[in-house]
Amino acid sequence: PYISINSEGFRGAEVTPKVPGEYRIVITGASISYGLYFPDDQTMPALVERLLQEECPSCRFRVYNLGIEGYDLQRDSALVERLFDKIQPDFIVFYAGGADVNYAYVWGYRPHEPFTHDGPFNEEQLQALQPFYRKTWIDYLRITRLVATAIKSERGVLPEPAVYGEAFGTFLPPDFADRAADFGRRFSDDMERAARMFEERGVTPLFVFMPNAVYKNPLSPLESSALKIFDTIYPHYGAFSLAALAAVRQEVLRRNFRSFRDFSDIFDGVPDDIFYDFIHMTPRGNRELARQMALLLVREGVIEKARRASTPNPSTPDRSRVP
Repeated sequence: PYISINSEGFRGAEVTPKVPGEYRIVITGASISYGLYFPDDQTMPALVERLLQEECPSCRFRVYNLGIEGYDLQRDSALVERLFDKIQPDFIVFYAGGADVNYAYVWGYRPHEPFTHDGPFNEEQLQALQPFYRKTWIDYLRITRLVATAIKSERGVLPEPAVYGEAFGTFLPPDFADRAADFGRRFSDDMERAARMFEERGVTPLFVFMPNAVYKNPLSPLESSALKIFDTIYPHYGAFSLAALAAVRQEVLRRNFRSFRDFSDIFDGVPDDIFYDFIHMTPRGNRELARQMALLLVREGVIEKARRASTPNPSTPDRSRVP
C-alpha cells in the first residue's frame, strides 16, 4: 500500500509536463535508491527532494527516483536515456557501485545489452551462483531475527551477542584480483560513455560510488552480525570489493575524470547501525545517506541553478503560480 509504481515502471507519481522554473533531478540506482522496505515518502530520493526544498523554499525542485532493484550503471544509463525526453532532467545522479561490484564478483564485468529481460540474472547465471553458497551455514534465521529486532527498535544494539570479530582477509586469488582490475577499467569506461551522452544533451551527470559495509570501520554489533552471514556466503568478497574500489579510484585519477564522487567511506567512524546487511540501509542509515546526498548536491551548485531556473525572464513571463 505504501509503494507506488507509475506507468513508466519506476517508483513514484506519474511524470507530469515540466513547468516553467522547475529544476528536475534524477537519481538512479538499485535497491538503495528504490527504497527497499521504505514507503514512498521515506526513500532516499524523496528525502533529498525535501531537504533541497527546505534549503531553498523559493526553488521548484523535483527529484525523480529511477532506482530499480538489481540495476547497475549500464542499466541505469539505458533507463535514463529511454526516459530522457519525458522527464527532461537538469541534473542526473548515477548512484552506482554496489550491484556492479556484486555482478563482477560472480562472473566478471559483462556488457548487459541487449536487455533480454528485466532482471540481472537468467537461469544460467543463477546456477552459477550456487557454488558460492557454502553448506556450513551459521544460524541464519536466528541472526536475521536479531537484525530485524535491532532495526525496528533503532537502538543500535542486538538483544544477544552475535558478533563477527575477524576482519576480512586481504588475500585475493589471482583470478579475483584480475577481475577487480578489469572492473576498474570497464566501470570507468561506462561512466565516461554515459557522461558524454548526457553532457551532449546539456545535462550535468554525476557518478556517486555508493557506500558498502565492507568499506566501513568500525562496525557496530548489528553490522558485524550481518557480515558474519555475508562472509559465509561469499568467500573473498570483502577483499574483492576493496580491490575493485581501489581500481576505480586509480582509473578516475589516471583519466582525470571530474564527474566521480566517492561515497564509499562516508560512514567511516560512525558507530551507529547504518546497514542491516552488507549493503542495505537501516532507517537511520537511509536518513543519513539522504542528508549526505543533499549536501553533495548543494556543493555541486544545484541551489544556484534552481534559483536561476525559477527566476522569471521578462521577455517570457512565467504565469504559473509560485509556491
